[in-house]
Amino acid sequence: LSLSIQKELLVNLLLDFIIIFSFANVLADSHLRTQNLEKSYLAEISRKDEANAAQRHFLRYVFHEVRVPLNTIRLGLESINLGMDTTNNNDDEIDDDTKFVISCMDQAATTMSDTLNDVLSYQKIEEGKIELHITSLNVKDIMDQIAFGFENNANDKKLKFVIIIEKNIPERIYG
Repeated sequence: LSLSIQKELLVNLLLDFIIIFSFANVLADSHLRTQNLEKSYLAEISRKDEANAAQRHFLRYVFHEVRVPLNTIRLGLESINLGMDTTNNNDDEIDDDTKFVISCMDQAATTMSDTLNDVLSYQKIEEGKIELHITSLNVKDIMDQIAFGFENNANDKKLKFVIIIEKNIPERIYG
């Protein structure tokens, strides 16, 4: 081979070597970046897992701190209801308005307890283990409880709070 062809082959070989070497460096850099991204991703997952665990712990703590006094209220209302059922003395008889108020308070406490249970079910929702329970609900009772919650505010403002249930609304619904 002539000297010029040998020089050309050598230059081409050198250029090929430079391209391969550059490509190897790019691959090595890419591999390092991938490893760093993977480490960052795993650290972020670990941080999120720790945050979720702290959130679940906080919810359990709040649930406990709210549920204890709520159960005390429910027990007190239950004892008042039992007292109403066993009272034969006319002096101790509780009027219908007071019975209604006690009933609304008991239902509100039950609703709060159910809501707290739903909050604790958050973990079950995340895990896909939530179960829905369909129950029959009396529309008039629900509306009476809502009205009870707003009546005092309306009365304070000299307003009359009225809920009208249309005739086409069924007496019971399921939810």
